[in-house]
Amino acid sequence: MKPPALLVVASLLASTVHGQNVQDANPLDAAQVLREIESFERKQTDMAKARQQQLLEQLRAGLGPGTAAGRLYEEAVRATQFAGKDNEAHQAAEWGRKNDDLLRNPAMEAAIQFHLRYLMLGLQRPSQSGADAAKDSFEYAVELAKANADDSFKNAPREANELLNKPVQEGVFARWLMIEDRLPKGKDWEPNAGNLQGILEKNVRGAWRESKNPQLLRTWDVQIESLNIAAKESAGTAGAERITTLALPSSVFGRANDKALLGQPNRAAGEILQLVRALPAHPEWSRWVARLKELLAPAPATPAAP
Repeated sequence: MKPPALLVVASLLASTVHGQNVQDANPLDAAQVLREIESFERKQTDMAKARQQQLLEQLRAGLGPGTAAGRLYEEAVRATQFAGKDNEAHQAAEWGRKNDDLLRNPAMEAAIQFHLRYLMLGLQRPSQSGADAAKDSFEYAVELAKANADDSFKNAPREANELLNKPVQEGVFARWLMIEDRLPKGKDWEPNAGNLQGILEKNVRGAWRESKNPQLLRTWDVQIESLNIAAKESAGTAGAERITTLALPSSVFGRANDKALLGQPNRAAGEILQLVRALPAHPEWSRWVARLKELLAPAPATPAAP
């Protein structure tokens, strides 16, 4: 038996073919139809809210104590890798036995939980104001920076790194729950749950710059502190040198620019001048000089009143 939707489509196609020269039908009762549409719209809104809450509760289950994160990850893997295959139960059980150590790995557990939290942020973001979404992302970023500082992801397995450093839209949980299209996209959303600098810049600073929120400077404090910790932990390596000679100065310049935005142009000019003096070989040096000249230029004269 055809589904109702297909029957309706078939009926419409038939009426189009056989009714080309037939007189038009009587007009619909517009008021009644509009009331019916409003009823459908309310039901659709209620269903969307209920589905959203259900998804959040499923993800939140992995944030519980003990091995909750590992159990939810295993459930997602079973559903996406083994569902519908021959000997599904056997293959899934075999995967679980082989990956028991992975599911109990502390770094893996931490990565799963941050991935889940970031998915929840993404699901909630479209229904939030810009200020609320930025605040929630900043709180997440602070926790992520703390986890990095505490070595929560030290010696993380490949699967943990994938959860943190690949787009959450492509992850096992998004595929399992079929929520890829529900997650934000675009320049104001960082796709990777572990990209601290991207989250601060894309998710938070845009909204806070627009509102000139004084908290904007805190985002730079978090980023600079995180870079300093990373440089110390990798001291003597090429990675540490890149941080100290490239990433940190760029962050100081970014903070100075936002100080100017927040009404501190003199402080901003002083900090940029220090960069210009200390790092003439930096690839952004010309940009720093151009910005410094802008800050030093006299303000345009106010036209005299007529």
